[in-house]
Amino acid sequence: MSPNPDPERESAWLEMLLRDEPWQAADALLRARALAAFSRRQRQRRWTRLAAGLLALSALAIALRWSRPGSITAPPLAANPTHAPAPPVRPGYLTDAQLLALFPKGSCILVEVDGHKQIIFFDPKLEQRYLAREGDTVP
Repeated sequence: MSPNPDPERESAWLEMLLRDEPWQAADALLRARALAAFSRRQRQRRWTRLAAGLLALSALAIALRWSRPGSITAPPLAANPTHAPAPPVRPGYLTDAQLLALFPKGSCILVEVDGHKQIIFFDPKLEQRYLAREGDTVP
């Protein structure tokens, strides 16, 4: 026994069903809906990639902004309560803040080495421009 006794009869019936107008309309509607869903998903993916790219670009710009040498400044000196208060400034002398204000901002710091204060420049060219060493002639 064959499960399909008359294949030509079933084939004709299937062709008639597929040529039916309601089937064609339903098929077109399903295709349109599938295409719309696919387009919507592609558009969503494009926007997601664009947003991720902009986020990465922003993070890179911020990292570059913070990594520039001019943007690094020395942290302010914290007040240490164990030390005695600073002595009053005598006339003709500068305070540490006044001394550092004479140079470009962020170009130098004041450190204490073996009990003596010393000014340290980050750029050797600025150091040569502003400071005279022993043996240098002053024009």
